[in-house]
Amino acid sequence: MDTFASFKTSQYRILWIFNLLSYISRWGQVTAYLWIVTEITGSPFYVSLVGFFGMFPMFILGIVAGHLADIWNRQKILLFTQITCLIGTVFMLAIVSLELLQFWHCYIAALITGIGYSVEMPSRRSMLHDILHQKGSTNGFALDSVAMSLSLSIGPMMAGAIIGISTFYGYHLVFILLIILHLCACGLMLNLRVEPRKHSDKQVDRSINIIEGIKYVSTNQLILSVISITFIMNLFLFSYSNLIPIIAKQVLFVGPTKMGTLQGMFGVGALVGALLVASIPRITRHGLIFIAGCFVTFLALLGLGISKSYYLSLVALALLGIGAAGFSTMQAAIVVLVADIDYRGKALGVVSLAIGTGPFGAIIIGISATFFNPSLALIINSVIGLALLTLLIFVVPSLLKITPLNSDKVVK
Repeated sequence: MDTFASFKTSQYRILWIFNLLSYISRWGQVTAYLWIVTEITGSPFYVSLVGFFGMFPMFILGIVAGHLADIWNRQKILLFTQITCLIGTVFMLAIVSLELLQFWHCYIAALITGIGYSVEMPSRRSMLHDILHQKGSTNGFALDSVAMSLSLSIGPMMAGAIIGISTFYGYHLVFILLIILHLCACGLMLNLRVEPRKHSDKQVDRSINIIEGIKYVSTNQLILSVISITFIMNLFLFSYSNLIPIIAKQVLFVGPTKMGTLQGMFGVGALVGALLVASIPRITRHGLIFIAGCFVTFLALLGLGISKSYYLSLVALALLGIGAAGFSTMQAAIVVLVADIDYRGKALGVVSLAIGTGPFGAIIIGISATFFNPSLALIINSVIGLALLTLLIFVVPSLLKITPLNSDKVVK
């Protein structure tokens, strides 16, 4: 059993560190934006709009991103992501330095960053498969989730700590550090060397056709089931993070440092979960891990909604992260292993489209928290999520039996 087998490939190590730095900066930005809006407005709805603007570009561009990953240079696409995010971060540093900061500036910066990341996921995960190929891709995806998990813990904790330590210069220092991280990520991507990818012998229309990816996915029950669950998770689970600053300030009565720790505990749990998945020598029940992870996340969300204790909330968020690791690792692995090589990017593009429903989840939980209260909004989302998952399993029981055993016949 070799948990870190993929690290033996030098180009994978470069891609892994690139992902880590990129996402530390991303989640640091999100945490800073959420806290700024919380401090200025104190409104759950206004805070949730940060998530809306940050995720909306993926809803619009997600399926196009999958197509671009199939026909364009993936390395250049990932470099574009970093440059776009740099623009958003420099914008916020300028606004803060000129003492012009208003809460709506965070929406503009989140939108700019969201545009960059909307085209990132299909290229990043397809490039991972290009480097490791079929045999090592599952371990590679698990270790990729480790990088995402580390970033989800380091980014928010770092941003919250810096803001908490320095009341006056906190925002300046956060954005300066985030700019440095993005510049380092650009340097790594420029030094990455990936072999030109091969295409199958089949004649495939490579003109931009958004409907093509959806049609392909609709003919594959395994991928379609994964995407259905991705819709549920992004509408009713992951939007919880938009309410963490409100929960921290209005329910748990803590400041930015402890708020950052709250946000980061999801990443700590996700790191543990990703390492557990990566340590499995041979995964034969991808679907079972995928579904179990989803149920754990919603049960943990229920616990977070009930909790009035800071430390119990930390435990709930850690458990939520463990479940999310099973979901996110198997989500990508199932799609990439099952999809035909010429439609892999398009299939991941449809996954991006499903992930792109996240902004509507942010609006839903923001309205719910405004009409009721933040804790009750979390409880409502958890109950809805558990009900929909249970219904889907009854309708499509084969979800629990998803394996990649036939992938060798599908992916040549």
